[in-house]
Amino acid sequence: MKRIQIRLMCILLSVILLVSVLPMTVYAEGAVVYSVGTSSQMQEAAAAINAAGAGKYVIELTADITTDTSGVSFDQAGAEITIIGNGHTYNCPRGMNVEAWNGATLNLGDGESALILKGGENNDDPGVVYVNNGAVCNMYDKVTIKDHKGQNYYAGGVTVQAATFHMYGGTIQNCGIDGGSVCFGGGVAVFEGGTFIMDDGVIDQCYSVSDFIDDYDPNRSVVGLGGGVFVTGGSTFTMNGGTISNCEATNFGGGIAMLSSDSYSNSEWKNYGIGNPKSNVTINGGTISGNTAGNGAGIFVSGYHYAFAGPFGWTSSGVTDSPGLFINGGEITENEADGDGGGVLIMMVRPAATIQIHDAEITGNSADCGAGIESYGYWTQTDIDGCTISDNAADTNGGGILLVSNSSNGYTNLKDTTITGNTSGDRGAGVYYDANSRLNLSGADVIQNNTYNGTLNNLNIISKSKPVYVNGALTGSQIGLSDPKLWDDGKEDTDDTAVSEDYLTSGYKTYNSAKPDTVFTSDHTSWYADFSDVNANEVRLFRKLTVDFHINNEDIASEFY
Repeated sequence: MKRIQIRLMCILLSVILLVSVLPMTVYAEGAVVYSVGTSSQMQEAAAAINAAGAGKYVIELTADITTDTSGVSFDQAGAEITIIGNGHTYNCPRGMNVEAWNGATLNLGDGESALILKGGENNDDPGVVYVNNGAVCNMYDKVTIKDHKGQNYYAGGVTVQAATFHMYGGTIQNCGIDGGSVCFGGGVAVFEGGTFIMDDGVIDQCYSVSDFIDDYDPNRSVVGLGGGVFVTGGSTFTMNGGTISNCEATNFGGGIAMLSSDSYSNSEWKNYGIGNPKSNVTINGGTISGNTAGNGAGIFVSGYHYAFAGPFGWTSSGVTDSPGLFINGGEITENEADGDGGGVLIMMVRPAATIQIHDAEITGNSADCGAGIESYGYWTQTDIDGCTISDNAADTNGGGILLVSNSSNGYTNLKDTTITGNTSGDRGAGVYYDANSRLNLSGADVIQNNTYNGTLNNLNIISKSKPVYVNGALTGSQIGLSDPKLWDDGKEDTDDTAVSEDYLTSGYKTYNSAKPDTVFTSDHTSWYADFSDVNANEVRLFRKLTVDFHINNEDIASEFY
């Protein structure tokens, strides 16, 4: 009897020892589970998973891990790997903690327990997480990617190359590229046909900073772009929710930057594809706030600039099905640019790419010029519909909207949008546009915008050579008179009973004298337009009993239609 008991005890001990060194298969849906608490165990688990191939695997951290290697890589198509932190940190001081390649699926976290992936400093490697060649990475709540600083190339946090990164939640924090000659994307970089979907979570305090100047093409080839998210090479970024905040870029795109794909044509790249960024940025919700940049602090989209250096092992780039910028909601607020474009800056985008800004709140942004939205340069056709553009501040021109040199069939359609409470130091506190730009208004309210010195600047246009009119319609719109004296009486500046004796500057095209209500629709029924100084290209509105349109005290002739 004792001999049988001893034999049973030996068998039981053998089973216990075997279980302690082999993966357990008791996880949901038959997943193979590896419990790891050291760097070598993490490497061994990755090697075993890659050797096993397709299947479901779970890696559970049982302790904080610091590795002196370059992290772990999963490269088998059909393999789905979930890393569960159990409150622990996987720390790789060299950077590049975790990679997924060749069709593998990598799940960061399970949405229940905390996982921290922490980087360090390195030179030419991708960020903390690198997703490449058809792989998929899903990031869940309670996961944090943090503290990685690279000196060159793409992305301090997550690098997505011809692959998919889906952010369901979690935080990417304090990651970036600092000082390199190749410096694109602090939080997330997406290129070569990659896809980034952000449903929730936070990208915060990420950066892309560099003073490097490319002597080959210094005007178009720039670095220090996309402090939060960088998109190029026929790629797609869709933001359904979450926050991109407090990110920094030296040159363009503190929050988001999308550039042309020029650098990926192997010959004559300097002249390739100019005007079409070829990628897609879609904002359906979420908040872009507190970001800073030289230009385009919130969102920057350019068909003119390009990333002069190809990504890691680049091949070629494509074109998305719907290239352009599509804003369908969300908030763009409190972003600050040293130069142009506090909230949104669009530069030289050909009609092959669409620019739509719908149902968004663009508030509290600041810039030297174009504090809310700026469209600069040739070609760009922008539709702004259903937005609130308020409380933005420009040091010079264009507190709410600025249009500069928007010619060559470029235009801006402004529909069912309220532009109010914006300020500028010089002109166009509400809307400023030059003689080369075209503006069409339909159902837009441009009211109570003011320059710092207290003169009217709801809507302003300037020309050096001749009287200029808004090159478009003002159908169903009201253009308010934002003299502070009107505010002092407690009335809206579109209130018919408001009182002011001052001349108030504005500008619009009086193109149909037979139907003045289609030109200028306002609660003011007793203001009329007159060119008081044609040489100064100034249109003034002042009190009269009935609405009438005059130029030099004569009825407007057909040549002004």
